[in-house]
Amino acid sequence: MSLLPTACPPDSSWEIISPDFKPRKIWASQASLVKEAPKRKIIRVSGYFIKAFRIPPGPAGKLRDPARKEWIISRKLAQRDLTPVPVAYARMGRWSYFAARKAEGLELGEYLESHLPFLGRNALKELEYTFVKFLFDIAGCGVVQPDFHLNNCLFNEKNKQFLLLDLHRARLQNAPLGPEEIMDQMVFVLAPFFDKLPRRNILEAASFAALNLPRLKSRKERYSIQKKAFDNMRRHWQKKEKRKLRGTELIERKGPYLVLRHPKTEENIPKDLERLVREPETCLHDNTLVREKIKDSRHTLCLRAVLAGQDVFVKAYRSSGNIKAMSYLFRRPRAVKTWQIARRMSYRHIPVVMPLALIQTRNPWNLIYGAIAFPWINQTASSKKLVQNQLADPKSAHLCLKELAYFIWKMHESGICHGDCKITNFIYFPARENKFLVFDLDGTKIVRKISSRQRLADISCMCRSLEKLVTSREITSQFVKLYTDFHLPWKARYKDILARVRNLVTTKGLSKR
Repeated sequence: MSLLPTACPPDSSWEIISPDFKPRKIWASQASLVKEAPKRKIIRVSGYFIKAFRIPPGPAGKLRDPARKEWIISRKLAQRDLTPVPVAYARMGRWSYFAARKAEGLELGEYLESHLPFLGRNALKELEYTFVKFLFDIAGCGVVQPDFHLNNCLFNEKNKQFLLLDLHRARLQNAPLGPEEIMDQMVFVLAPFFDKLPRRNILEAASFAALNLPRLKSRKERYSIQKKAFDNMRRHWQKKEKRKLRGTELIERKGPYLVLRHPKTEENIPKDLERLVREPETCLHDNTLVREKIKDSRHTLCLRAVLAGQDVFVKAYRSSGNIKAMSYLFRRPRAVKTWQIARRMSYRHIPVVMPLALIQTRNPWNLIYGAIAFPWINQTASSKKLVQNQLADPKSAHLCLKELAYFIWKMHESGICHGDCKITNFIYFPARENKFLVFDLDGTKIVRKISSRQRLADISCMCRSLEKLVTSREITSQFVKLYTDFHLPWKARYKDILARVRNLVTTKGLSKR
């Protein structure tokens, strides 16, 4: 089998617990590659998965053998049907091998993607209870899995059974996990579910877990798990997102122009956008190209245009003085920054209007030195009125503000500070599960950890825009109260936070007049 890095290890090197597993026959069979990384390969062949691990040289190789560790842990879990059945282990030179029988079922992420919309209330509760029981069974075996994600867990719908995969980073202890260790395990487990399950279902699963771990009844304990989970996710995003997003955009250089295009974007859209940048005065009077001028300021020009027969929203950036122009010789251009931030926000599962294409000139003294095109969303024009109608009714106002507060809190926990967090920069969809879609990312920053000052700036900006829709100061206190319900460290300081937000709303409001 050429896919595996070495020839078949000799019979004396193998530890085999299944008589059906014949190494030499397996090595001679047709195989397919499942995954390849610098230090490991996963092969599927004849109803088995074989994992090959590269062992580090020198003394470290004697102490560190991932295949051996997975062999020991999987045998322990297989006694309680918590992992696919392990069949063999071998070591040969710089490589070690672990083999397990192929198990029936779907990866948990794939299952939730395809089945979650069709699960009834009782079926979903049963799934949550089964999963929580599965976690405590793993803890009872003394296993800690820090590499828990939705592709490392199988679900067999027929048997209502979960199976844990990829145990080479797991740890095995001599005794069942204690309460503190279970809480730490919950941090790794919770993170992948934030964007797959609604908040209600996550809280319901936590209530099932509290039957075995009474500490989870405390809101403070649950918040600490949630906070650590978001910390882990931000570290993961910072490390992985650049590599994950690389290659998912088409980059062209046409003389003095840089063109970025999404692979699914119509090819002629960048050409029409280039014409708009090159001949702005002519294009603005072309009714077949520009349908409506939405905003015309010193810094930006916003248009509703028709590019390649498609309705789009175009934001063009103007040169607003020599000092600004000189700064863009050294800084990232605004169009490029908006493009990159939108893609990073999408990777962090924040609903955002994704750009179709951008064109950037190399001369910031041009009349228009950059432009970016977004799909036109008809809901944009009526979104402000929809929110205003919701806030006019006390019952619907509470639900609308709660969704908005949660959306902004989740954005902050994901390390995103909007910078211009007005209600007019959000599109509202009352009928959708994700009710808000964010755009206008010129002032947005993505940071490792958002500061209290940045949180206050976003909240006060939102409250100021809400007070313009509803002429009542109560809307600010309601919104701040709902936000502090999600951000627990501020809950005890609600009055102080509210006073600071009101001060910022007033002072900024006066400076705008």
